[in-house]
Amino acid sequence: METLRKHLTKAEIEERKSQQVSAPIAENIEIPEFLPEELKERFLNLANQLAEIGIFSNVDAETLARYVIAQKNYEEVSKELEKEPVGTEKYFKLINAQDKLFKQCQSGASKLGLSITDRTKIVVQKPKEEKPKNKFAEFLE
Repeated sequence: METLRKHLTKAEIEERKSQQVSAPIAENIEIPEFLPEELKERFLNLANQLAEIGIFSNVDAETLARYVIAQKNYEEVSKELEKEPVGTEKYFKLINAQDKLFKQCQSGASKLGLSITDRTKIVVQKPKEEKPKNKFAEFLE
């Protein structure tokens, strides 16, 4: 039986690195058109923070916009829930809505690397450095 994990050789590590797809870091962040005006500042704040640490590009903009919308909706439902007495029919509907919105927020946050554990799973592409040519390499082949 083959194991799922194995120790990789340097050549295998380099091959995997060369196969990884990376998107360019956003310099001019484009706000998706569907994002409501009142959420654009929150969107740009998060986008700039993510771009500063090198894990955001314009291909992530729609995911971030959906996250910001879900977060706003979660906050609104949570405020409404505080006003409702426990045990009423409306209370349970709000709890279900809050739970769904929390899961949407959590999923979006995970995809964007908004938590420490999620960021540790993200591989940030670094520019390739030219290695000095080994004058003995031709003898090793």
